[in-house]
Order: sequence, then structure tokens, then C-alpha cells
Amino acid sequence: MIVNEHNCDFRAYDLPAFFARNCAMDRIDGQWIQDRLTGERGERTRLANHLGISLDKLSKTLKGERRIQENEFPLLLKWFNVRLENDKAAPDQDLQEILREARELNEEGRQVLREHLRLILGAPEYRR
Repeated sequence: MIVNEHNCDFRAYDLPAFFARNCAMDRIDGQWIQDRLTGERGERTRLANHLGISLDKLSKTLKGERRIQENEFPLLLKWFNVRLENDKAAPDQDLQEILREARELNEEGRQVLREHLRLILGAPEYRR
């Protein structure tokens, strides 16, 4: 995952390069912001001020009519107290896809997957 909401550590990253590699600009959008807003009175105004944009621009972003600008990403992460996992800590794309698919299984399917995984992990030719 690109954003780890459970770790409140915020670090500076080479954001343009990071986003270019991981397409986070497609993952962090107006809906992402909406999902994290509490609805507290004046919250949107404070967030717009924090981002250095007008309330009108923030509203357009939340409606999907305006894309988040590159310089706004670190400010959003700081506002919502989330951080980006670095490249080495993040699972690769294939592993993420496998985990997404595994979530679709019922308990019996997960048990079969576990058994097959044990067999594969026991075979040295498939280990790193």
C-alpha cells in the first residue's frame, strides 16, 4: 500500500519520483480526502488554508473536478497524519494482487490456499 494510516510517522520523500513510480496520484484523490474528513465545522476551510488553496478549489477537488497538485500531496499527508511507506518496505505489485485475490476466498478456499502455499514454500526451487 502507498499510504499507511496506522503509522503516524511522516517523512520527507522525493515525492515526484515516488509518485511517478507508484501512481499514488491516482490513488489519492478527492474521494480519498472525503473519506478522511470528520465533518467538523470549519474543517474544510482549515484544510484549504493548510493546502494554500481557496475553499472553491478544495470543493472542486472533493467533487473530482480538480486534480490534486503535486505540491499538495505532502501537505495532505501531514494534515491527515499519514505517511508513505518507502519503496523497500512496500510489497511489490504482484504480491498486492495476490493478497487482493485471497481476500475474495471463503474460509475453505483460504485453507486450500494455505496448504498449497506451505507446499510451494517447502520447495527450494521457489524460494529466494
